[in-house]
Amino acid sequence: MLDSRALHWFYGPMYGALTAREQQRFCFHHVNVVLKGILLICVSSSIVQVTIGGKQWTDLYYHNMSVTLWETATFAGYIVVAVSLLDLIYDTSLRVVYMVHHVGVLLAVQGLIFLIVNVPIQRAHEMRYLGNISEIGMFWVLFSGLPGFTSHLTLILRRCFAHGDTKMRNLYYYAFYVNVLVTALEVVSILYLSCVYRNRFPDIAMVGICVLQALFTYTKSNKCQRIYAVYEEQLTVLNKSGL
Repeated sequence: MLDSRALHWFYGPMYGALTAREQQRFCFHHVNVVLKGILLICVSSSIVQVTIGGKQWTDLYYHNMSVTLWETATFAGYIVVAVSLLDLIYDTSLRVVYMVHHVGVLLAVQGLIFLIVNVPIQRAHEMRYLGNISEIGMFWVLFSGLPGFTSHLTLILRRCFAHGDTKMRNLYYYAFYVNVLVTALEVVSILYLSCVYRNRFPDIAMVGICVLQALFTYTKSNKCQRIYAVYEEQLTVLNKSGL
């Protein structure tokens, strides 16, 4: 996925001291950070232009570019699919709940695009509500990328700090609150959009949105608990060393 010689050059002895399995995981985290960084740039800039800039999804992303805001956001959606597939293929320690989460992401992104492509143009009312669901999907993409980016960045940075060090404690302290904030913002945003569009969606669509949101919230909450557990562990080590 990445040339290990580049990581050897950048990290020096720290990288060379890792086992082959740990080096592979380290490379994997870098790939995720790069992909999710691109994802965040694409989807966040598109959402800002639509929600704050007053543009439509069919408008050009930038003045003379031939790419629309919708195409840019869709590209970000496919990055989510790619990252989910990478996790399912390469992450041998993936928990069952995260496997279900990734499968849910694949079904949400791929299924929505399949429905949009296959709806006849004459059935305009279905196109409208699928477009509204797509907006909800864009927010899911955004809130999927944010905690993923911070989590993999945290796993990279932890290799640069010693176990029980103050920097390690602070790293997990801030990572925990970032993930809590993102989880809360996602729930509030999706709840708000669902209320705005509730009269435009069929019942089956609302059920699907609620089920997927419950799954996404559970996995993010689970990740917050794991991050906080590591933070408490680092805090305990620091307190013992202080004694």
